[in-house]
Amino acid sequence: MQEDALIDTGIQFSRIEQAKRDIQISTLQKICEYFEITLGGFFDDEKFNV
Repeated sequence: MQEDALIDTGIQFSRIEQAKRDIQISTLQKICEYFEITLGGFFDDEKFNV
């Protein structure tokens, strides 16, 4: 999946996950667009409450 996302977005998710690179808001916006969620939805705590 990460390879597909890299091809589609040009974003190296592994570098973000490994904290080798800080995420910029523009990168986060691209990630949200790729996964078809809004930035507000990304930061919505309700979906993380179990």
